[in-house]
Amino acid sequence: MILCQGQVNSVCVRGGKIRLPIGKVAGECKAMFITFSDVLWRALLLIVISVAPWAAPLETATPSTHVAAVARLLLSLVGLGALTLAGKWAWSRWRACGVLVWLAIAASIVASIGYWGARGPLARGVWIEGPLVWIALASLAYRPLLDRYKPSASGAARGLSGAALLALGAANLLSAHARLADPAVLSAALLNRDPGNENAAIARADGLRAAGQLDAASRVLGDCATARKGSCRCADRAACIALQSGSSQRALQLLDGAGAACGWNGSRLGMRAEALMGLARMDEAMRDADSALALNGREPHASYARSRVLQVRGDPQQSLIWARRAVDQCHGSVGRIQLGMLLLQSHDLDQAAEQFDAVLKIDADHAQAIYGRGLVAQGRDRYRDAREDFLRTLQLDPSLSDARYSLALLTYSAGARDEARHHLDKLAAMSPTDPRLPALRSMLSAIGAGAPTASAPNPPAGGK
Repeated sequence: MILCQGQVNSVCVRGGKIRLPIGKVAGECKAMFITFSDVLWRALLLIVISVAPWAAPLETATPSTHVAAVARLLLSLVGLGALTLAGKWAWSRWRACGVLVWLAIAASIVASIGYWGARGPLARGVWIEGPLVWIALASLAYRPLLDRYKPSASGAARGLSGAALLALGAANLLSAHARLADPAVLSAALLNRDPGNENAAIARADGLRAAGQLDAASRVLGDCATARKGSCRCADRAACIALQSGSSQRALQLLDGAGAACGWNGSRLGMRAEALMGLARMDEAMRDADSALALNGREPHASYARSRVLQVRGDPQQSLIWARRAVDQCHGSVGRIQLGMLLLQSHDLDQAAEQFDAVLKIDADHAQAIYGRGLVAQGRDRYRDAREDFLRTLQLDPSLSDARYSLALLTYSAGARDEARHHLDKLAAMSPTDPRLPALRSMLSAIGAGAPTASAPNPPAGGK
């Protein structure tokens, strides 16, 4: 029997040719070998977690190469084999103890298979495996070990040694309860094994977003979207974070991939419209926004995109209407900032302040909201509050040129000539092509050389 020439999936025999899927069979055998190695390695790891739950890794990644799989298999066979022999030795001295040792080994293998995939991570099995391991250790201390090393030990001493190990095991497991029950820790452990697990990735990303770590949340969701084809929930969440952080090109790439894999719905089209608007592709943004609203009349990203496009096209009234819709449809902080800025343009300072304050209740360090609050203070002739908010904005986001420009105008209007020129120089260094620079330079140069210079008052300590 030989391979037929040019037919790698066929086998030649005398009198004819039999077609066998050799490549497919070989691939399945390799996958089975890796899985078998992984099961035994995780079983050994679960026993380690049961002994040291406060330090051991809670999950392990699938071996990526056959060399790693072979190494893990050998280590697993050595470790589990040694434990099996220990059980045999215990059986020879006290059968109940040997049974407990073997039961703990069997339970670790069953748990390794049971806590697989979405049911993971492996550490969830410690609440079953842990008690078995420590009961087996206590039984070993009670009789086989003392028979071997101190056969004259009394029954009380034996009972005390067994009870001490049981108490140590209980304390060990309880001390690690916070770690073993923490959803963020478990999600991170599960993602270590399966970056494409959507539920774990979304849970982990939500925790990171709540902590203000948008970049880390985006990486977790991006890894999920690329690790497994069709992980569209991860792609959608990653696109939403990208829009929130101003990465329109990244959001568009994620959405196009999700749309190709899972189709287009109202939410996906609405986010795509917002991403296109961020890339100044206004006509395409308006078309996608209309398509999204046709599928879902309350799609907030589409409403926000329409508001921004209409603002650019010089229709502030319609832009304001769509911004209100976006906020009513729970677009979030970005929608409120857009609405607040439009309300400022229409000189409705009170309602604008409500929008900025609503954002700041959620995120006290939101640079755009603080800048908007400063504009409201400037409109109300509250110089100190406005100046303090503009400076705070630049501390949080030094790239926000609008805040620098507003500071130059504010200090100029207060007669603080030197400070106004300082902010002009900063703006020119930050954005040398800013179209507002010529008018601002002309305004400041018009101040007479002999005019008195007013110093801007320092903001009061501690805020307003």
